[in-house]
Amino acid sequence: MKHLFLLFLLAFCSLLPAFAQSVDYTSLYYPHINKAELAITNNDFSST
Repeated sequence: MKHLFLLFLLAFCSLLPAFAQSVDYTSLYYPHINKAELAITNNDFSST
C-alpha cells in the first residue's frame, strides 16, 4: 500500500508542470507598462 501511494504521488508530481500557465502575458503587460514608464519620464501624469 505504501508503494502504491508513493507511485501515485510520483505520477501526480510529474504532471504538475502541465498545469503551468501557457499564455504569454508579456504581450499584454509590456505595452501598458511601457506607456506608463514613458509618461513618468515625460512628467505626463494625466495620460493614464
